Amino acid sequence: MTSAYLSRDVFLCVEMTDACDLNCVMCDQSLRVLPHGSRRGTIDPALWRRIIDALAADGVRLSGLAPHWLGESMIHPEFPAMVRHAFAQNAHNRIFGFFSMNTNGLTLAGDHAEAILEAAARTDQDPGTFRQIFI
Repeated sequence: MTSAYLSRDVFLCVEMTDACDLNCVMCDQSLRVLPHGSRRGTIDPALWRRIIDALAADGVRLSGLAPHWLGESMIHPEFPAMVRHAFAQNAHNRIFGFFSMNTNGLTLAGDHAEAILEAAARTDQDPGTFRQIFI
C-alpha cells in the first residue's frame, strides 16, 4: 500500500464534545448558547475509533491531531479510552506527528491524567509526539 501522506502542514481537529464545564469570559462558550447552531453533544466513541482506524488503514499521515475545538474534551466520558486508541494506532507515528490539546484542567486527574501520561511516555513513537497540553 502506498502512503496517502497529505502534508506536514495538515493538522486535524476532531472535536470530542462541544460542551464545556466552565463559562469563561474569554471563550466562545460564554458567547453562544449553541456553539455550532445546534444542541451540544459528544462524538460517539465508535465514530472516533472509525476515524482513527480509517486514517491508519488508508495510510494518511497528518502533521498533528487535536481532540478539541470548541469544547472541553476531557468531559467526554470515554476520553481516556479514545486517547489510548489514537496512540495505539499511531505506533511509529504512522498517523500523526504530534498531538496537542487544550483543557481547562478541571478533570486532569485519575484515569484522564493516566491516559495523557501514558500517551506522552510511549516508546513506540517520537518522544515529542504528545507535544503540548494547554491549560
